[in-house]
Amino acid sequence: MSATFPTLARLKQLMPDAVLWYEQLYPGLPPGRQAPGETPGIGLYEYQLEALLRRERAITLAYLGLDGPKLLLELWARRAGKNETDARGTHRNLSKFGTLQANRNRPTINALVSAPTWDQVDQSKRRLESTLEMLGLASDLMKREGKLYWLKGLAATVLFKSVGAGPNAKGEGAELYQVVNECQDTDKQTYDDSLAPMRASTSAPVIFQGTQGPDDCLSNIMLQLAEEEQERTGERLIHIVDGETVAKFNPKYGEFLDLERSRLTEHHPIYLMNYAMKPAKGFGRYLDRPEYEELMQGPQRHQTEPRAGAVYVCGVDCCGAAETEDDGTTWNPDRSEKRDSTVVTIGEMRFRRDAAGYTPIVDIVNVRCWPGMWPDAATREVLAHLSPWPLVKLTSDKGGVGDGLSMTLLKTYGDSVVNALQSTFQDVSRMGDRMLGAIASGRLRMFRKPDEKCSCPECPGDGCEPACMLRHWTEWWLQFRQLRKQRLKTGMRFYAPTTRVNGRVVHDDFPKSTGYLVDAAYDHLPAYAGPPGKVEHVPWDQAQGAAYGQEAA
Repeated sequence: MSATFPTLARLKQLMPDAVLWYEQLYPGLPPGRQAPGETPGIGLYEYQLEALLRRERAITLAYLGLDGPKLLLELWARRAGKNETDARGTHRNLSKFGTLQANRNRPTINALVSAPTWDQVDQSKRRLESTLEMLGLASDLMKREGKLYWLKGLAATVLFKSVGAGPNAKGEGAELYQVVNECQDTDKQTYDDSLAPMRASTSAPVIFQGTQGPDDCLSNIMLQLAEEEQERTGERLIHIVDGETVAKFNPKYGEFLDLERSRLTEHHPIYLMNYAMKPAKGFGRYLDRPEYEELMQGPQRHQTEPRAGAVYVCGVDCCGAAETEDDGTTWNPDRSEKRDSTVVTIGEMRFRRDAAGYTPIVDIVNVRCWPGMWPDAATREVLAHLSPWPLVKLTSDKGGVGDGLSMTLLKTYGDSVVNALQSTFQDVSRMGDRMLGAIASGRLRMFRKPDEKCSCPECPGDGCEPACMLRHWTEWWLQFRQLRKQRLKTGMRFYAPTTRVNGRVVHDDFPKSTGYLVDAAYDHLPAYAGPPGKVEHVPWDQAQGAAYGQEAA
């Protein structure tokens, strides 16, 4: 095995020819390119080699003091091989320019690789170490303080740095080249204040790497600058590897991409940013495509009690601490407008199974709200409302006032049913993306408009439940139609509009309760993946069709 490792003499022999270097050190066809039955090699895909050659050309021109590109942008789809490409390029650059500096008795020259978090930095370091190990050259890789790397006997180093806020983001210079990794997550102010000055005295080329992000993120800003410079100079500065490009080389990736497109739809922000390499709108309406409302309109009737054999999940959102009153169950339109509500959303769950696994399908059948109610009273009402429903999963808002209600739900149903979320930014972002994916793919539908009439203007009790459903149905649609979203580098938040709509305040408690509902459905998916018979699931049949007011599809 050791005989296959490159010797120092062989490395020097390969040094002048970059293509030969990569072909000889990483032999064999990469996954997806080999013939049936042939073992995959460790070679590069064409799009990886193209990126490496473009980088090396820019670095070499700058090293020789010649005119060349100072800005390169690389946008890579998730799992397209960005980190692998970067590690192999780092090894070659340390070898080539470290040898040149050593042969000319010049001082050590430094390259800089940054990322927003230490986890991302560690991933880059580990990939470089594993690359050298694979080549049998691990003993040649020197390092100091866990962040400065070089090859034994050569005069080039690479410094890995996290650029989170703070003094750690400043201090060092980039003499050979600079890589801004995961640039979609790198704060623009941090780049301007801390990263850009690191190459001020050297004019070394800077390479931005990452995926796309919100339309105001650093990767999109640099894309616009690179496009302008590319048009001015006529030299290609942008290297985009979208999911379709990877799929052309690797059929397995193509299968994965088809499943993601089916799960999220091609218009979902995550698909746009991670695979289509297109920016997502930073601000705007949550339902920002005209077809979303149509996809959300279900054929099912609302239900006031469970249907035999159906599987039910639930989401509970609690009103804020400053928005509660020591009041009973009276419906007060004025209070409903001014204050948030505790909202319970119940859905009938089915699932879709494909090569990627199980994906939930949720049809909302019941929604109930209690505006601005005191926590103890709200807890009593929620428990009474849920008691007839055989819930398999329930997700509730544990934050603030919701803590007491969530603890009571946990005691009543147990932690095998109830997931009490702290509703951190990461929780809410995940819910918002999951809910949007379910909406866009037709997997989340609201019951159709109730047609029952009621003469009672306030609808205070169970005798007016159908009319209550009409009121709740109307409010549910109003809040979703006015719901806003903000796409940040670290995720998405969705929220109510800050201004009045048609003279009234609009809240976001119905959409949040629906988000918890979708989260509960995802929590229940593992049960379907268990042994046969573990979960009794009733597929679409005549009984369900009758409950929906239509024939089975």
